[in-house]
Amino acid sequence: MLDDIRFENCVEGDFPEGPYHLSCNFEKDTCSWYHDYTASLLWKRMKGAYGDPIGNGYFMLIKAANNLNISSSARLISLPQPAGQTICVSFHYYIFGNSIGSLKFITKRSGEPDTVIWMRSGTQGNKWRFADLTFNSDRPIQ
Repeated sequence: MLDDIRFENCVEGDFPEGPYHLSCNFEKDTCSWYHDYTASLLWKRMKGAYGDPIGNGYFMLIKAANNLNISSSARLISLPQPAGQTICVSFHYYIFGNSIGSLKFITKRSGEPDTVIWMRSGTQGNKWRFADLTFNSDRPIQ
């Protein structure tokens, strides 16, 4: 599960509203994040009590199942972000149970292969955890 994505420009103030505003708690919709429909699975926006750190709100979910192909994946994608910035992103994640694969934060620059910035594999305990990442890009990045 994934919740409360906060995407900032590591300096005072958030990105402006619109395609550059990627902070999202999923309460109304998926904000500026969209599905990669070429992936074998889709994230589902769910509401419930999975020990949510902020209450019983909405979050994004991929449910693990024993019959899933090990290469199955789902992706949430952002619109390209401007070049020449230090970018900070933080989010809550919940990875628990059997048959758990990996949760990855991947960046993509046009004409280059994907770069894994952060990854957790296998069960991480029956609780929400927090990740806080910082990276730079001299070119537009997704």
